[in-house]
Amino acid sequence: MGGHVRCAAGVGVVGEGAGPGHEPCDVDPVRRCARVRRNVSRSPREQSGRPARIAAGGVGESDGELRQPAPQLPLAPGSRLPGVLEHLVGMERPPRVEQSLRLVEGLGRLPDDALGRAFGTLGAVGKRAAEGVAGAGVARAARGIPVAAGGHRSTVSARRVGGRTVPSQPSPTVPSVTAPHDHRLPHDDLGASWRSVRPRPAGRHLDSAACSRQSHRALEAAAHHARYEAELGGYVAEASADHLLQQGRSVLGGLVGMAAADVAFVESAQAALVTLLTGWRLPAGSRVACLPGEYAPNVAQLRAHGLRTEPLPVDGLGRADVEAVERLLTDDPPRVVHLTHIGSHRGLLQPAAEIAVLCRAAGVPLVLDAAQSLGHVDVDLGADVVYSTSRKWLAGPRGVGMLFVRPAVAAQLTPVLAEPEGVPPLRAFESDEAHVAGRVGLVVAVGDHLAAGPDRVRARLAALGRATREIVDGAGGWTIVEPVDEPTATTTLRPPDGVDVVATRARLLNDHGLVTTAIGPQRAPGEMTGPVLRISPHVDATVEDLEAVAAAL
Repeated sequence: MGGHVRCAAGVGVVGEGAGPGHEPCDVDPVRRCARVRRNVSRSPREQSGRPARIAAGGVGESDGELRQPAPQLPLAPGSRLPGVLEHLVGMERPPRVEQSLRLVEGLGRLPDDALGRAFGTLGAVGKRAAEGVAGAGVARAARGIPVAAGGHRSTVSARRVGGRTVPSQPSPTVPSVTAPHDHRLPHDDLGASWRSVRPRPAGRHLDSAACSRQSHRALEAAAHHARYEAELGGYVAEASADHLLQQGRSVLGGLVGMAAADVAFVESAQAALVTLLTGWRLPAGSRVACLPGEYAPNVAQLRAHGLRTEPLPVDGLGRADVEAVERLLTDDPPRVVHLTHIGSHRGLLQPAAEIAVLCRAAGVPLVLDAAQSLGHVDVDLGADVVYSTSRKWLAGPRGVGMLFVRPAVAAQLTPVLAEPEGVPPLRAFESDEAHVAGRVGLVVAVGDHLAAGPDRVRARLAALGRATREIVDGAGGWTIVEPVDEPTATTTLRPPDGVDVVATRARLLNDHGLVTTAIGPQRAPGEMTGPVLRISPHVDATVEDLEAVAAAL
């Protein structure tokens, strides 16, 4: 077997001779390198280094313990992504890096390297493929420094609440409309490129709050890792993908303002909550304040772990009343505040940034359910715990979730089996029996998201939400639940009297090829009084898609 192989996500890797004089050729000079070896006879969790002659020689572990401020990396189109992800999405590198990477193109690699073929020819979202890197690799491990979301999020203004200054809820920029029905959307190039790198839909997909459409790149990454498992064995394949997954933890952590060491991969958002509660072991009867319209399975899990839920104060829309929350935290603070950032049953954005400030001042941990918000709106808001899923707005595979925990709370978690010394403690909460191929696909999907530009994605999603509400409100007697200018892409509709929502959803799908969701009141029984129809387009949707919904209704 040659000295150069490709890891499970198709990222070329470099042997000992990484550059002239065997010196490392770092993509990012602020990141350090360390060579380690692995014993492939043990499982990945037991191993402390990389498997010799399978994964990259000379590639170091990502440093999940680094917690210094991350470099500010603007992620607008044409910007560069960190290390491995830059290669994954096929973006062009600086000439000096390109020259270093070409040094290893002639090295041997595993025969029939499907991943190499897949990623060597794929270009960035909306870009041509980068030239000269098809057989190249990342010339040493980039250490696990998260991408600071401050470089790509909306400006947050401040206002006074009581005696404290708190940030106002950030909102993506929604283009102004010059007439009531001027539905021009921003970033049409983003919509077109997002559409072009995905399989052609059988109909009109307007159901991203349930499950988004994956890109060819994410689908092929997961499929080829599964093939790699069949060719080399599951544990060897997992070990060879370890560096890629650590890069994924780093970038995902950056999206919520945390470090790679603060991230654990799990199986879903619900699994993340169960993992958190199982490890936290809060005393029975501990009070957890959550929204009256909390997602029913979340409430069930809180109660199953012996916790007592009580309602956060809200306004007439169901949005948390920040001033009333401040009074609650001052006069009678709960043990934990659990806040669902955007509900599954309505596209209402909660003031998470403001509540995070209040919780921090009161010494009350804030747990943020970001299943409907990560990849949709800004989530770098200062929560102590965040959990989310791959399959919704990040457009990754199903069967993968993420748990993000800051060190102060992580220190209170007790795993069933502790990790070996030197391994981030949160890694103990990752399952050994994991859907690793799905995790690989998620990392690639996050690369797509960053290449598209998170600010651009948020702005287009917010504009799509507004356009949806303006176009469909009143169609066939259906009425919208959210304010027209709510900065989310999710819209829910109340049916006219006597109309069955489940039957309507089936009719839209079968007769018109429109993919939507019917939601019953059992999903949020503390707030819902009847069923709704949910429409949740991603950035590839068009005004014509929304008009088709209105016409069908």
